[in-house]
Amino acid sequence: MILDSKYDFFGGYDHRRRAGLVHVADRHISPGKKLWTWGNSGFGYMWDRELTDSEGPYVELMAGVFTDNQPDFSWLQPYETRTFKQYWYPIQEIGPVKNANRLAAVNLEMQGRKLKVGVLTTEALKQLRVIVSAGEKVVLEKTRDFSRVSPSSKASSCRRTAPHQPCSSECFPPRAGNHSISARGRRTAPLPEARH
Repeated sequence: MILDSKYDFFGGYDHRRRAGLVHVADRHISPGKKLWTWGNSGFGYMWDRELTDSEGPYVELMAGVFTDNQPDFSWLQPYETRTFKQYWYPIQEIGPVKNANRLAAVNLEMQGRKLKVGVLTTEALKQLRVIVSAGEKVVLEKTRDFSRVSPSSKASSCRRTAPHQPCSSECFPPRAGNHSISARGRRTAPLPEARH
């Protein structure tokens, strides 16, 4: 379960399939977020076989309103109405998302001296400006059209002003009323092999 999230998104990414999904909702209204698995014992492996086409592994991403977790609940009174908005959307090719909103998902990773920036939009956006900086220095700035079916993933060398200084990325949609989306990068380590 994700407690005290500072972001309005969460998601999952399968590195081998280079695909995943993102959930976006106001964290103050939709606090419930969790990753569920049956575990890695005989009981869990049995559910892997039952719930997947390829005998696992199995995981569920869950999100919700009205509660922080499934065992908790709240009642709706007669004639009471509650409304909320949440968005689920697929991602591909950009890597694990570091930040997302309804319009875009952003990944930013340092791989050695290479900087990898991934952006995927949920709709066509013309002249989306992507800026990556290290401290006060802009190390990459691109403006281009995006469509929801063609994510962008770019790698370029990055000279930071100090080795410990993280890079950050911002995307600015051109339309008035939309907020920018930003992400902070981090060094990535190789993934361990999955065990069954």
